[in-house]
Amino acid sequence: MLSRQPHIRCLPYFILDEPEPAGRCIGYLGDAPISEYVTDYFGRSYVYVGMAPRTWAGDLDIEALANDEFVLPPSLLYRRCKIASARTPGLIARARRALHDRALGPR
Repeated sequence: MLSRQPHIRCLPYFILDEPEPAGRCIGYLGDAPISEYVTDYFGRSYVYVGMAPRTWAGDLDIEALANDEFVLPPSLLYRRCKIASARTPGLIARARRALHDRALGPR
């Protein structure tokens, strides 16, 4: 009989990699501003959703995170979103061109 091992989630996988502010400042945590949106090293966008959950011992509770939620230290919680990133400026132009072509035909 095979035994099931519990699924262990590793904290480093839930920390945002080199985040850059991408939205307006919506508050402060201590002296640090909280950005409405951030983008990571790979250009993916995240929206601020609140404070990261903690265990009774005060550690980050990564088991309580959803699959699309990530932590920006010390304890800001961001959720991955599908908005256009500042690192992909041509995305909106391509989408508009595609809508135009679909509605009126190619130029």
